[in-house]
Amino acid sequence: MTSQNMPSEENAIDVDQTDSSIATNTVAANDSGANIHVSADNGVDLADIFEPYFRPDANTIVCGALDDEKVAALAKAGVELVINLQPDDELSFDEASAVEQAGMHYEQLPISGAKELKQLKILAFDNVLRQYHGKKKSLCTVGQVIE
Repeated sequence: MTSQNMPSEENAIDVDQTDSSIATNTVAANDSGANIHVSADNGVDLADIFEPYFRPDANTIVCGALDDEKVAALAKAGVELVINLQPDDELSFDEASAVEQAGMHYEQLPISGAKELKQLKILAFDNVLRQYHGKKKSLCTVGQVIE
């Protein structure tokens, strides 16, 4: 190998430095993404309120079971529709009333696991999503459905 083909010390890359800058840039990107959602959610940091919490796109929030505080947070964040995928026996309070009193629409399509993901339920779910296309929505479920 000639000296022209060998990397000079000036052009050498410090792997540790590169790894840390990638990590820093990744953290910054994730932080800015979180800030975008907080801004879009009327200043409500939904990630701090919900566990589990997943955001597949700007208008969709996937979260666990609701209570009065969580319903209020969704309403303040501008959510227009709550789709509850929990069966009745998993509900700890009257979600439908709480959601509707907070000014949001409520749909319940109970699915208690993968074995219940049959064509009719999938079509019903698709129908609800189509009715509210482009609206901010929350899918409330239990762990086994969203895993």
